Amino acid sequence: MAGDIAITALRLQGLKCDTRNSLQMLFSQNGGMDTKEIKRLLKPPKTQIGLARALGVDPSAVSRLLRGGRELKAREIDKVREYFERPEGAPVNRPTFTQIPGGDPRDTIPVMGVSEGGEDGQSLWNGEAVDYIQRPPSLANAPHGYATFVVGSSMEPRYMPGETIYVHPGKPVTIGCFVLVQLRPKNDGEPPPALVKRLAKKTGSKLILEQFTPPKPFDVPLAEVVSVHRIVGSAE
Repeated sequence: MAGDIAITALRLQGLKCDTRNSLQMLFSQNGGMDTKEIKRLLKPPKTQIGLARALGVDPSAVSRLLRGGRELKAREIDKVREYFERPEGAPVNRPTFTQIPGGDPRDTIPVMGVSEGGEDGQSLWNGEAVDYIQRPPSLANAPHGYATFVVGSSMEPRYMPGETIYVHPGKPVTIGCFVLVQLRPKNDGEPPPALVKRLAKKTGSKLILEQFTPPKPFDVPLAEVVSVHRIVGSAE
């Protein structure tokens, strides 16, 4: 028994040393990031989804990082280090892509990135703050208030393409108000769709949303909805 315990301890010590050596390679030379080493460290129990949670981004952002389509931000380096050094099962805050980073409560709010998304006026929510802007009065007391850009023309003339909209996650959503609805991605690792629409009705199983151009209502099953946040203003 004592021999087995000793062997197990040696194996764990070797694993820790291997991880430390890999992390030294990851963060050497001006804090640069070696994606090959990240890929090597991403083996059970460490996963892309776990790393995405640690960074507070959508899993698609980690996929882009590993493909070379995204650079690691300076503020994320310590989170990557902590994720790979932390033993599995240790307490950790696990944000999801629906959680919005707070700006300065007095001065700024994050602008969340979106891109063109195709049918029914959808956009794709990338889960990342692409900018910070002056906090509007409508979000004065909203620590997690945020902004994003209107994509597409489905809500003209109320909201124009490229217009900035302000979103208050904590304000009650009522029938007739304008909302940003985040949906579940169809496949793991894909950016989740997002809709800017008017809430016409809500039942126990679905949302009924309206768009203006062309005018039409359509249903969204609640099972596909991640969040519904109220739009409280806009600006050029």
